[in-house]
Amino acid sequence: MTSPVTPPAAPVVPPYPPLGSATFNADAYAYGTAMPGVVGGINDLAESAHTNALSSVESATAAASAAASAADVQAVVLGAANFKGLWSALTGALARPATVKDGGRVWLLLADLPDVTAAVPGVSAAWTALDSDFVVSKSGDTMTGNLNVPSINGGQLAGFRNKIINGKMEIAQRGTSFAAIASSSYSLDRWVFGNTSSAVLTASQQTDVPIGNEFQSSLRFAVTTADSSIAAGDVCWVSQRIEGYNARDLIGRTFTLSFWVRSSKTGVHCVALKNSSANRTYLAEYTVNVADTWEQKSIAITGGLITAGTWDWTNGVGLRVDFALACGTTFQAPPGSWQTGDFYTTSSQVNCLDTIGNVFAITGVQLEVGSVATPFEHRPYGMELALCQRYYRVLCTPGVNAQYVIGSGMMLSTTAPKYVIRLDQPMRTTPSFSISSAGHFTVFAGGATSTLNSFVISGQSDASNIALDGVTSAGLTNAAVALIYTNVTTAIAALSAEL
Repeated sequence: MTSPVTPPAAPVVPPYPPLGSATFNADAYAYGTAMPGVVGGINDLAESAHTNALSSVESATAAASAAASAADVQAVVLGAANFKGLWSALTGALARPATVKDGGRVWLLLADLPDVTAAVPGVSAAWTALDSDFVVSKSGDTMTGNLNVPSINGGQLAGFRNKIINGKMEIAQRGTSFAAIASSSYSLDRWVFGNTSSAVLTASQQTDVPIGNEFQSSLRFAVTTADSSIAAGDVCWVSQRIEGYNARDLIGRTFTLSFWVRSSKTGVHCVALKNSSANRTYLAEYTVNVADTWEQKSIAITGGLITAGTWDWTNGVGLRVDFALACGTTFQAPPGSWQTGDFYTTSSQVNCLDTIGNVFAITGVQLEVGSVATPFEHRPYGMELALCQRYYRVLCTPGVNAQYVIGSGMMLSTTAPKYVIRLDQPMRTTPSFSISSAGHFTVFAGGATSTLNSFVISGQSDASNIALDGVTSAGLTNAAVALIYTNVTTAIAALSAEL
């Protein structure tokens, strides 16, 4: 910006000599020699006047710009204070000030809308994107409140925001399809299914996902036997149980659950948040607007978790997050506040089980501290797998080649092999051990082989070290090194410390 200058003193113009004076020639000469200096002084005055005029114009322009910027900032602040949630969940008229979230970005409303659904953010001129057009650039200030900075919130600097493990449904240690899935059974890692209705469902990992390339997998439940009339005491849900260590920082802190959902049923669906004893429940409703279409939803739980009731803040169930498919009246309660008791839905919940072929699918599930849903946190695959393996890990799965070695140990007698597996990271607690069949495993020791009659976990095991005891069907060499391997491609061996 041009700086103003102090004008120079006005030049003194000498008087013109009178004609006919005795000293006219000398006076005229002096006058002529003085005029260049006078002209230079006048030029200096003109230049300083121009400089000061330019400075005044620039100052006026800057003042006008500052006023406009102040108005812009005021509009942004008022809009942020009137955040309306996901644009896709809104209907009807919308007036300024207002902001919404769509496509992972925050949008400021520039003009009142008679129908918000007709003005798509990024397409309609009624919106401007705050995360690209509004930049905080002043240094030295301390910012307070909830500042959403997508370049941070969506990147590695904000790692481990998400309390949900396997929220994008990519880890599937148990398999990818579960026909007629039983109640209390796990499908994809960390997701457990519950059902007391007469409906039968198939759970599966699908490549059907929201538009774009952010997610590659979803968890789908498809109805193969319908239940069109849910009994009062029946309920169907899919849940993730968050460990107490990972949930206790939600006490008294507002947090937000966001997710993508696809349902064959339009209308109200519900999510239930519960403590470890299921004697405290918070119910939240969300609406599916279009059948069989991926929609993103966001739910803020103001005030966070409570301390009333029985909670486990260590390695037990800290928080249950239950997505309901159907629910009878026994387990219904009002939404929006903590209730005493075990509930799954409000009375408005639709019945997703009423027709064969109905589907309910979710992906991109995120639970984080704060009142605004940030972009989904994409952790590396290996890290997500390791998080899952704290609760469940396979030693071998169907499809591996026969003679797949799962461990080595020693013969404690001619029929008693013992194996010790030291885990690379501890599980949540001492796990249980499950196999497809003892006969699916063969022991090689001292140059001979024998199938197993039994194969169990030893009481000497803990969360980090797994001791396995076997009994062979034939005698082998005592004290020999013993290898154990699969003898069929359908063999299964797994450790579980699920919540």
